[in-house]
Amino acid sequence: NLKMLAPSALSHAPRKMFPSNSGIRTRRSFVNFALNSGLQSQSLIQHSRRKSTAAVQCKTTENKKNLNLDDSGNLKKQSENVAENPSENEEGKLNMFKTVGILTGSQFVGNLGFGCVLPVLPIFASQMGLGASGVGLIVSTSAFARLATSIPFGTLSDAGFGRKPLMIGGNVLIAAASISTGVAHTLPALLSSRLLLGIGSSCAMAGSGAYLGDVTKLAPNLRAKIMGFQSTMINSAYVIGPAIGGWLCDLYGARTSFFIVGIAAGLTTIGYTFLPETARRTKLAPWERFLGEPQTASPKPTEEDKTTTLDVYKSLIGNVDQQSIMLMNFALFSSYSSLMTIVPLHVFNIMGDAASASKVGLIFAGGAIVGWIGAPIGGYLADRFGRKKTIIPSALLISTGICAATSGYVNSFETLLPTIMLWGLGNSMVSPGMSAFAADIADDERIRGQALSLSRMAGDSAFLVSPVILGAIAQMTSCTTALYITSLVVLGSNITFGLRATERRVSGKAD
Repeated sequence: NLKMLAPSALSHAPRKMFPSNSGIRTRRSFVNFALNSGLQSQSLIQHSRRKSTAAVQCKTTENKKNLNLDDSGNLKKQSENVAENPSENEEGKLNMFKTVGILTGSQFVGNLGFGCVLPVLPIFASQMGLGASGVGLIVSTSAFARLATSIPFGTLSDAGFGRKPLMIGGNVLIAAASISTGVAHTLPALLSSRLLLGIGSSCAMAGSGAYLGDVTKLAPNLRAKIMGFQSTMINSAYVIGPAIGGWLCDLYGARTSFFIVGIAAGLTTIGYTFLPETARRTKLAPWERFLGEPQTASPKPTEEDKTTTLDVYKSLIGNVDQQSIMLMNFALFSSYSSLMTIVPLHVFNIMGDAASASKVGLIFAGGAIVGWIGAPIGGYLADRFGRKKTIIPSALLISTGICAATSGYVNSFETLLPTIMLWGLGNSMVSPGMSAFAADIADDERIRGQALSLSRMAGDSAFLVSPVILGAIAQMTSCTTALYITSLVVLGSNITFGLRATERRVSGKAD
């Protein structure tokens, strides 16, 4: 502006102010002074602007680091942050493996108790005056309670109470329900106990499922391997448990196994107390308030926090991948239901008077032994080649094993055992891939518990309807027909999953 104004101002100045020679020199000096002043002022302004811009950029970079943002202003993924700090990455993985070890060890004890019950269900149902559908009634009653409470507990898992309170509270209910089942002598008392068991199981699984998803977010490329290891340990419980349960049943009666479940659930509760909390806690559980724990300050709710539960579940159910994994979970738990309700009856039909609870326990143990091999292999393949490429062939093994168990040459314990082992191999190989797939699509930790609750709902739906329907079919027709129907359900779900599901993770070499 001074460049423009200085000549203009001089052109309008009175001429008598400047003599001829000295006036020219004075005019030139004034012009130079004005020009130099303008340039210096402009330089100072530009320098000030550059300094302010640099300060703002520095502050913005610092804020992005503090807020964990990328260049676009979005939240960075955990894996990106870990990659920048190799030492923190290694320390985080060590803590993750330690946490997974405690979690899996605790779950091993709990599932050991459940494994003791499997071979004695037909005998217990007979003692209660129930027929072939009695086993289905016992199983489906607890499944109904799990189905009815999956969404509430899944929502509660994301509501700020944390994962651990649900895991601990759920196992306390399981212990109480199992002991009350062992002392029940009437049908209403039995059904009430099984309903309480279902509520406790739903509560514990809502916490533990989301907990494992939280823990494995540090290393998503190892997620299926970790879940394969967990499946191996749980399968080990079902190797040992049925054999112990059948042996104790022959010595002390069927009710003894339910007391073992109660003790095992109590020990699992103790193990969970050693775990760190993985979710942001803003609320206290009722028993924590009773014990006088300090209340955590609640952060100011965001727009995402104001989203209703109905909106969240509408979005989740509309996802094609979520629909596909729900269908596969329904098929897998239908397979489990058939193992629990039809296979014990099938053993007694084939072996006749030679059958016993111990033989049934050995059949279940044989099917679980292959899980030591199948689960790690399934976890490795799911991380190495992708989830779908592992799930589909593993589910085909399930259908093949079920059909083999119904063939004409299966007429003794020795011929039935290999078919159940093939069936168990498919179950163990498909489980890590399905669990990892469900965790992959539940990538938003704010609604992870709710997303995983849908997969559990699908499984609980199968446990609700499959035992009753398959048991009724076996009673009206034969066990062979019920097994054929189970095989068709698994095969149809597998084909649908292969056609609709999308691989959420690029297959490649796992870390």
